Order: sequence, then C-alpha cells, then structure tokens
Amino acid sequence: QQTVGGNARFADDYLRPFLDGRYDHHILELSPGGGRFTAELIRYAQRIDLLDMNQACLDICEERFKYLPIEIGLYVNDGRSCQMLSGQSYSLIASYDSMVHMHPEVIQGYVEQFASLLIDGGILWLDHSGKGARETGHRTAMTDKLMAEIGLANGMTLVAQSFRNDYDCISVFRKG
Repeated sequence: QQTVGGNARFADDYLRPFLDGRYDHHILELSPGGGRFTAELIRYAQRIDLLDMNQACLDICEERFKYLPIEIGLYVNDGRSCQMLSGQSYSLIASYDSMVHMHPEVIQGYVEQFASLLIDGGILWLDHSGKGARETGHRTAMTDKLMAEIGLANGMTLVAQSFRNDYDCISVFRKG
C-alpha cells in the first residue's frame, strides 16, 4: 500500500513541521527495517545512525544507501538497549511503524534511554500503537495517553500527538 510518493507525503505532513527547516540533524532511527522511512529521514540528516535488532535489516540499509554522501552508522541491539550509543548525541530520534508492535515496558525503556541521547531542544518522534491492544495488526497495549505520560516522566515536553490512522499515533516530544 505504501509508495515512495506516499512516504514522502507522510514525512512532509507528520515529520517536517517539527524540524525547524533544518537539514543538518544528527539522527537516530530505531528499527529502520528495509529503510523505507530512512529514505525520508536522510533528507534532513548530516549524519544518521540506524539501530535494529536484526542484522539483515542493517545490511539492506547499508546496501541501499551506500552511494549517498552521508555518514551512516549501523548498530545491532537486543531489542531493548541503546548502550552501544553511549556518548552519542542526537537532535532527532525517530521510529516509524515498529513501535506499534512493542509492549509499553519496552517503549518506556527506550524513551528513558533516548532522553539521555537527545540534545537540549532535540526532537523525539515516535509512531506507536495509540488505542491499546488489538489482534489485527498485532498492536500492543500502548495508548496515546500512556505515551504522553512516559515522555513527560522522562523530562520531555509533549509537542504534538496525532493519529495517522484509526489505531496508530505519532507522538512528538522536545527535550528541555
């Protein structure tokens, strides 16, 4: 159902308004998969780091984006930890279409770690399940309200929340 133009439109509508017209972000993308949203994030990046628990996904992204004149870091994790990124700092951390499948306690753990990786004024942009668990599409118990609470508990300011469909929500936080 997704097209290149549709993904670009989606990023223009849901991401670009929060980037202050900047194209020099140091970006971390969690769970890039095959890179369909990475292709949009790269437009705003001076550098991008990709963190995924699946080495095959990182290999696909490495091959897909190898000719672009941008530094790309590739990191494998255990599906919960960002320890390997200690010492890095980001102006944008994003995750699209994977947190919808993550349980709230996993998301909470990521948000706690992301808070220490974001620079002051940095943006945390997360696409997640917004109305709780449901079997269709394997959506977890995360809700828009719970995500707002998690962000606020970790020193973030909620900038916006919007539903991109009947079930999935995009929460945008700013640090500081």
